[in-house]
Amino acid sequence: MNIPPQLQKSTLELPKVYRKEGILVIETEPIENLDINALINELREERIREQMAW
Repeated sequence: MNIPPQLQKSTLELPKVYRKEGILVIETEPIENLDINALINELREERIREQMAW
């Protein structure tokens, strides 16, 4: 698959997105003040709420 040159570098406005071993990877510049553990917990809780609604 040929990737256009503008998508081979990641920027904050245009992150590089691709799949690696079945996992979606988004490369971007460092995001300041990002608490990855808090983000994971929030996403986990959201998914639990969605599954309980079924």
